[in-house]
Amino acid sequence: MTVTDAQVRIMMRERNKGRTQEQAAASANVRSRQTVAKYEALGEFPSEQVAPRQYRTRTDVFAEDWSTLEAMLEAAPTLEAKALFEWLTEQHPGRYQEGQLRSTISRYERFPDFQMDRFQEYRKRQQSPQQPAETRRVTSYIREVRLYHE
Repeated sequence: MTVTDAQVRIMMRERNKGRTQEQAAASANVRSRQTVAKYEALGEFPSEQVAPRQYRTRTDVFAEDWSTLEAMLEAAPTLEAKALFEWLTEQHPGRYQEGQLRSTISRYERFPDFQMDRFQEYRKRQQSPQQPAETRRVTSYIREVRLYHE
């Protein structure tokens, strides 16, 4: 049986009142005195002991195409995750659903250094006074994707 944070609070409150471990366990509806001893020694609630997951819960649906998307980001660092996802749905009809856009955004955001360095370089070039106004404007993502594939 798993002990909740509320039960641990009750156990600690009872122990602070001077009650024995057996009495604290009974008040918190916990079966064992050893459970009270365990949480006294730990000094943490059960919710604080949960380790973050180190494994994937689902298969990576973008594994086949992610190297292509990375290459597109190198060529056009201002591309957004939504643009990449729309390009994927055009290239592979039926493979990706609209509900996977959030997964694309999540995966895209895991590469902040990769994207920020290129984006900052792009912004510097965009704001330099030597360039004409047309090149300073951010073109639509479709145009950038098509330029990449030409």
